[in-house]
Amino acid sequence: MSDLIIVGQQAAADRATDDDTVAGLQQAMGVISSVCDYAQELDARGFSAADAWLGHVLAQMSPALWSDAVALTAWDMLRKYRGQLAAAGIDYDNLPRPAGAGELEAGRREQAREHARGHARQWREQQYRQAHTYLRCDGDGEQVILAFPYDPDLVAGCRTIEGRRYDGARKANVFPFTSLPAVAELAARHGIEVTPDVRALAAIAVGRAAERIVQPQVRPVPGLAAGLALKAQQYPVVRFALDHRRVLIGDDMGWGKTASSLAAVAADGAYPVVVVCRPSLTLNWAGEIRRFFPALTVHEATGTISFPVPPGTDVIIIGSAALAAKPRKTGDRGKEFGWVEELKQAGPKALIIDEGQDTKERGANRSQACEQLAASVIAQDGLVLDLTGTAILNRPRELCQQLTILGRIGEFGGPKAFLWRYCLSETNQWGASYDGPGT
Repeated sequence: MSDLIIVGQQAAADRATDDDTVAGLQQAMGVISSVCDYAQELDARGFSAADAWLGHVLAQMSPALWSDAVALTAWDMLRKYRGQLAAAGIDYDNLPRPAGAGELEAGRREQAREHARGHARQWREQQYRQAHTYLRCDGDGEQVILAFPYDPDLVAGCRTIEGRRYDGARKANVFPFTSLPAVAELAARHGIEVTPDVRALAAIAVGRAAERIVQPQVRPVPGLAAGLALKAQQYPVVRFALDHRRVLIGDDMGWGKTASSLAAVAADGAYPVVVVCRPSLTLNWAGEIRRFFPALTVHEATGTISFPVPPGTDVIIIGSAALAAKPRKTGDRGKEFGWVEELKQAGPKALIIDEGQDTKERGANRSQACEQLAASVIAQDGLVLDLTGTAILNRPRELCQQLTILGRIGEFGGPKAFLWRYCLSETNQWGASYDGPGT
């Protein structure tokens, strides 16, 4: 029995979500998957481009291998497709709710999706390895893998395709995404199955190759792992970040804010970079950095007591709780944070703030700590990137502190002018209330 089956069975045994709920969610995923063409046509049928790969895999995966995080991701994903489900006779609001659905929020949503995607990759990896001969691509922009028992004609054919390299660990040929059409054609000529999902992705890859010809200004990202490439929508994000230096990246979940921000830093050579994230996501960030930029030296700053960053560190990851821990009062009634002062000594040239909406409250220690650290980066014309798909959770005033951290609030006349213009609710004899949408 394979390791994945053991892991999957253990996940099901530990699962708080019951079997009927998982079966119902998988059935609903199958309904959307059955009409999905990997978003080749804008026909409002099937999954969106961001959801297509994961949606198809979860529809195929046995319910016995689903974990709580997979069930939670599927339930959350299906929310977008309630119209299609209704047309198939399924009421989304009556779908069984997995464990944790009642406490779902932005940070946990991202974490659950990352777990689900990793679980799906592992399952697909097992399927392909058992097959020995296969053509694999896990989504738009992902690397292409062609494996087969030694065949001199196939080897010769692989060597003629742009970007090819041999992965000794996998015993497979690896290509960039834009080479998928040529790889699929070679595989088909030699009798290797080209699955419908790979054919759909090959059609997308044709467009990506055309975009490379039309947009020659797109440069390779320094240090990006061999076989990986940014998705088409990520290049404009990188260019915008480099041009404007201090920006909020508000792409929807699944569109690659993490990779876009890391690519912008790499393109700018802005090392060392500090990544501030939720404590529960520090390991996720470390894993993503090693996946996309394996040559970088990563250091995780932990604990409430600060200490020097090791020399030669490229990326410093720190949880927001540690960054804001144990503030000391200063003579001007301000606060000084130990980790902020220590990180300043490392001379960061870039700052990435993940889940930027967590810094929406001006009086919160984490907001003030991020503002102080950002100020030191801005003083060097460094990059400050605020990553959030939900910059405003409830009221426009929540954007004010994020703009302050980015050093952009002055463009609105300062905090008071921003609040008065966009957030004023009412004025009375006691003052003004800024809990409204403004006029």
